[in-house]
Amino acid sequence: MEKCDAIDGLKDGLIDDPRKCNFDPARDVPACGVGLDGSDCLTAAQAAAISKVYSGPSSNARSFFPGYMPGSEAVVLSLFGGGTGSAWLNVIVTTQPDHKPADFSLAEGTIRYLAPKPPKPDYDYQLFDFNRDITLLDDWSKLADAKNPDLSKFKKRGGKLLMTYGWADSILQPIMGVKLLRAGRGQERSGHDPVLPPVYGARDGPLRRRHRNLIGTMR
Repeated sequence: MEKCDAIDGLKDGLIDDPRKCNFDPARDVPACGVGLDGSDCLTAAQAAAISKVYSGPSSNARSFFPGYMPGSEAVVLSLFGGGTGSAWLNVIVTTQPDHKPADFSLAEGTIRYLAPKPPKPDYDYQLFDFNRDITLLDDWSKLADAKNPDLSKFKKRGGKLLMTYGWADSILQPIMGVKLLRAGRGQERSGHDPVLPPVYGARDGPLRRRHRNLIGTMR
């Protein structure tokens, strides 16, 4: 937040467009000394892990799915699961050693019961290899993923689509919607992207608290 807040010309506690935020955990956060691990610094392993969260998973050196946006880790007042803290808590970072965060539980259920035929209830999601096992998701992807940007039939029937994401969403990655919308336009960059900065999905966020009436109207 400190590095990218003022990119839009106004320092107001909001990152207007995190795609413009050139944030590198290894460069922009103090590094812990050798053998040290403090709350005011990052070890090399921690900085590398955070960079992977931002970049998203890759398969055979190609990007497979968008990562989290800079700013999505910021402190929120109503965490997923309750409490106050980083929006990553309980979603991808567990707060209790014997509990899986929400995204990991979702991944486990998907890779055990939805993707394989027949289901594999004992499958350990931690063994999933994005270079080797990505094809295991092919059949499930056909059912679950919105990949076809052609909405011409929908439009011909008079359909209208209102789609929003929050740049700070820690569950639904906003770049998914941006890519789909642009593909539907048949353009690389034009028009308005359907993203509110910074809203944490259906939960909280600075903009959500400031513009509750707008978000209620969109619902």
